[in-house]
Amino acid sequence: MRLFFLLCFLSPALFLSGAETVLFDRPLKAGDRFDCMVDTAQSQQYTFRMPGVDKPSVRLNTVRLQLSGLLTIEKVNAGGKALNIRLEIRSLRGSVNGRNADCSAIEGKTVTGDLSRAPVVFHSPDGTLNRDVRILLASVFRPVSTHSLAELTGRSRTLERNGETWSPDLRGFSESLRKRGINLPSAAIKGTITYGGKEKFRTLECFAFRFFIQSKKTAGYDFRFSGQILLPVNPEAGPAVRVTRDATEVIDRLLSATDPVAAGAKLKLISTDRTDMMLFPVRFLKEEVPAPKKESFWDALLR
Repeated sequence: MRLFFLLCFLSPALFLSGAETVLFDRPLKAGDRFDCMVDTAQSQQYTFRMPGVDKPSVRLNTVRLQLSGLLTIEKVNAGGKALNIRLEIRSLRGSVNGRNADCSAIEGKTVTGDLSRAPVVFHSPDGTLNRDVRILLASVFRPVSTHSLAELTGRSRTLERNGETWSPDLRGFSESLRKRGINLPSAAIKGTITYGGKEKFRTLECFAFRFFIQSKKTAGYDFRFSGQILLPVNPEAGPAVRVTRDATEVIDRLLSATDPVAAGAKLKLISTDRTDMMLFPVRFLKEEVPAPKKESFWDALLR
């Protein structure tokens, strides 16, 4: 009887009809190509209040971007993370701090990005990459990270039913905060991952997962993240084909009294990120991605 119980514990898929195993660890390979579409709005608001000063100093940085292009992975590290990319831009629209960026010279062109550097360095052979375009691209393509989706979810999981939930492993998330000077143990963060069943995205059948992570009540820090990923059922199809996220982080600090310039001052930083990114493997498209042409982001999305 004890042996039977142990077998049931170790092999639930044998006893529960319809159970499936999903593999979350999906490293990239050099040469992988994706039809890429991104819609993002990001902001950072800094509020600096000095003692005895009624009106605080406020600074707001914003980025808005809509991108369509062909993304090629040129180099990866040992963990399958992209180090160098090539992006053939079909359409790019955006603004920096409320000012429309001049993207006309870069549409239909190819740029390269070095993700091994922070911030990411982008380059265009003909020098058409102006400062605003560099800022826009850097808001989407971030420096390579040591962390991964599998770190939150586990390398694999047997899914038994729609609506199944489990708690993410938040130790890596806590460590990434610590490196930024935010000492928030994993016990001070809570979250859930929910399996939402299967969805068809273009030609691929995908597992849908919803994520929710937030800090518990902590003085001086608050973080909330919700998101969804569509992960192809076939692991050979590669990583998530669609990722949406909605994140807000608030840091509210009293600066050290040992600082003779800012002693007693308060700094508040509110960061937001609302992003929808689609990376569809070119090899699964019914037709090869067409040659670059003038089109809007939504034309590309709906075609």
